[in-house]
Amino acid sequence: MRRFLTIFLLLNSVLLTTSCSHKNTAILDKTIVHKEINAPLSSGYNTLLYKAKVKLYSKVYSGLFLFKHSPKTKVHNIVFLSEIGLTLFELKYENNSFEIVKMSAIFKNDKAVKALMNDLELVICDIRNKQNLKLIDSADSKSLKKTRKRSIIYYIYNSNNEVYKIKKNGLLKGLVVDLQQFESKIPKVIIFNHKYIKLNVELSLLKRDNNVK
Repeated sequence: MRRFLTIFLLLNSVLLTTSCSHKNTAILDKTIVHKEINAPLSSGYNTLLYKAKVKLYSKVYSGLFLFKHSPKTKVHNIVFLSEIGLTLFELKYENNSFEIVKMSAIFKNDKAVKALMNDLELVICDIRNKQNLKLIDSADSKSLKKTRKRSIIYYIYNSNNEVYKIKKNGLLKGLVVDLQQFESKIPKVIIFNHKYIKLNVELSLLKRDNNVK
């Protein structure tokens, strides 16, 4: 654990320098979305450090995921570090698109990399004020339905307006993201499970920096 926290501090310094359905469907007032509901890691923190396990085909990779968010620039940086300190990938998310800063040969499979980036975008993108959102209100749950790129995405939220499940449906696109154990809107556990791709990601929160700058 001490080694993980040391790596976390080093990564911080480096970065500082460089789907459900229901018949009763209605368009959601986007003012409510702006104030109440958003993707779980879209804002509200400076840095998050998660212990990570990535299952890609027959391989398992464990290490750390570092999420860094800048409210001023609206930029997200994501770093996946192995247990021995090697950077497996580094991504930058800005203006609704990813830039690959660094990518290990392990993740050179284009299909897997694209799927991974699409997964991460679901939890960090700002979904507020989107014009293609609809409210799905049923007896069991409430969700926001978003249509994008031949896919349908559901952000299912609880009475505290915390998104605890994300479902993505489409042609050969089956994904469920489970978000658990919230603390100040941030989930301590995030699990990505794919249906058609042998890619699964499990994240467990180790450290959070609330010093939002």
